[in-house]
Amino acid sequence: MKTQHPGYESSPADCSHPRAWRLHLLLLCVALLSGCRAQTPSHEPVVEFTKIPPAAQGGRERVDEVAGRVSGARPGQQIVVYARSGPWWVQPWPDKPFIPIKPDGTWSSPTHLGFEYAALLVDPEFHPPPTIDSAPMRGGSVVAVEMVKGTGAVQIAPTKPLKFSGYDWDIRTIAGDRGGLNNLYDADNAWTDNTGALHLRMKKTRRPLGLCGGGTVAKPRIWNLHYDRPRRHPSGTRSSLEPQYL
Repeated sequence: MKTQHPGYESSPADCSHPRAWRLHLLLLCVALLSGCRAQTPSHEPVVEFTKIPPAAQGGRERVDEVAGRVSGARPGQQIVVYARSGPWWVQPWPDKPFIPIKPDGTWSSPTHLGFEYAALLVDPEFHPPPTIDSAPMRGGSVVAVEMVKGTGAVQIAPTKPLKFSGYDWDIRTIAGDRGGLNNLYDADNAWTDNTGALHLRMKKTRRPLGLCGGGTVAKPRIWNLHYDRPRRHPSGTRSSLEPQYL
C-alpha cells in the first residue's frame, strides 16, 4: 500500500513531481527550438564591389579593373559584369563574359569604362547577351545583382573641334559600334584644306582581340574622300566602301 505525506495531494500534472518536471522541461526546449528554426532567415547570396572603375564614357581602348567578392555562391556559379555607356555592355568581351569566383570568394576582371557597373551572380546555364538596353535584374539564372555608379566626376571622351562650312564640328576620338561593327576613330582622319573642303580618311585595320592598345595595321586600304559642303556626295571611290561607312 502506497503511503502519502500528510497534507500532500498527488496529481499527474503536479510540476513538483520529478517526472512531470522533466516532461515540462522537454516540452519547453522543443518549443524554443521550433521557434528559433522558424525565425532563422535563409542565407541569400550577396555580391559586392571592392574596386570600382571611374565613371567615364566607354570605348574599346579605355580599360580599367573591376573587382569584388561574393558570399553564398554555389559551385559552378560565376560572375558576369556589365558596364553602361549608352547600352549595357558585357565585359570584358562578348566571347569572354564569365569571371570565375576564387576559393576565398573574390573575383576580378578587366573592364571597359562606363557610367555604371553591374555584377551578376549567375548559374552555369546563363547565356549573357552582348548588350542590353535596361539595367540587369535578378531572376531565372541570375541569382544576385549588384549595381554601382563609377567613381569620381563623370569623364566624357574628348573630341577634336573642326570648322567646316560655317559650322563647328566635334570629331570623335574613341571607338564605337556604328553600323553594327566596332570601328576605331582617329581625329587625324578628318581635316579641312586651304580651300575649305572637308577631307575624311578611312583606313581599314586589323587589331588583335584583346584589351591591350597596340594593334597592327595589315595591308591598309585608305580612302580619302572630300566634301565641298554638307550633304553633298563626296568625290572619290565609294564602290568599295562597306555600308556602315556611308
